[in-house]
Amino acid sequence: MKNTLLENAFRFAHEGIIITDEQQYIVDANDAMQRISGYSRAELIGRKPKIFGIEQQNKIMDQTIRQALQRSGFWHGEVVNKRKDGTYYIAQLSIKRISSSDKVFYLGHLSDVTNVRKYQATLSGTAPNGNPYQFFNKNRLENEYYRLRSVADERHENLVIAFMDLDEFTTINEIHGKAMADRLLEAVPPRVSSVLAETDSIMRCGGDEFVLMLGATQNPEQAFDKLHTILQVMNKPFIVNGVSMLISASIGYTLYPEDNGSLDTLIRHANQSMYKAWLHKFSTIHN
Repeated sequence: MKNTLLENAFRFAHEGIIITDEQQYIVDANDAMQRISGYSRAELIGRKPKIFGIEQQNKIMDQTIRQALQRSGFWHGEVVNKRKDGTYYIAQLSIKRISSSDKVFYLGHLSDVTNVRKYQATLSGTAPNGNPYQFFNKNRLENEYYRLRSVADERHENLVIAFMDLDEFTTINEIHGKAMADRLLEAVPPRVSSVLAETDSIMRCGGDEFVLMLGATQNPEQAFDKLHTILQVMNKPFIVNGVSMLISASIGYTLYPEDNGSLDTLIRHANQSMYKAWLHKFSTIHN
């Protein structure tokens, strides 16, 4: 009777539920998890949960979750997931380490809260335009910002918040069309991520604007060198649908804890710094 009740609770739960073994391979998934993710149970068994994740997110979230599970055996938060059909959704996720028959398993409960977050964003006037992934990324970046800020405080280190804007992107849009321009924007995070560390992040925050967060460092000069490297890799041609596109970028930054405030405040200050850098670049080119 007890086993039947537990099986029914697992099967008919409204939340998505997955169970992984100690090596994080999925050993079971309920009906709700299949409905939310678009994957069948057969497609999930034997795979790792990163099948749901976003490439730019996986390294950071894996590290964050792993540290929490090692410390307390529990993690709870929001992540950006991708369905089988390629669409994104915001997931509220809790993971707990459990033991059964001298074996370790991980029990994950997941809820799709996309509509709730979109409604909240609409009420607050922050609803994103275009790709909702922009909004998903902002939520993830805020969580990572406060985590890394805590690490920086504990170790007396610095945190770099940078704002990057693509120069003359309007011209790309006019020449190649919106669809090709959007593909170019999608190619920027993977290009930049090639020079970022696991604790660094990049987020498209709207249009052709991106926010970068460079993890805690005792030597800000190293972070500034990395920003310079990012500008260099951005100067290399992007190949989109076989078409070569050249574009440059401008970056401004601010440094925590010298600049102490919310993520939005630091982004605004980095944006102001970027604008000054752009004006200097523009005046240099045209003088």
